[in-house]
Amino acid sequence: MAAIMDQLKALPISERLKIVGDLWDSIDEDAIGPTFTAEQLEEFNRRSLEMDADPSSAISWDEAKRRLRGQSV
Repeated sequence: MAAIMDQLKALPISERLKIVGDLWDSIDEDAIGPTFTAEQLEEFNRRSLEMDADPSSAISWDEAKRRLRGQSV
């Protein structure tokens, strides 16, 4: 793999960018995204509707991390 990388690094930037684009395009979008069970989707939808009904029930990401770490303020 290192030899291949060395060869790729020796290419002009325009060719390297083309290769990066081609590799990116070759990744199946369905394969890189998470898959959810019906129950998980149902729970997501329930929580989303709950938040839409009462936006004040939402907390910041920092607060969520504090709570997960047991450091509630």
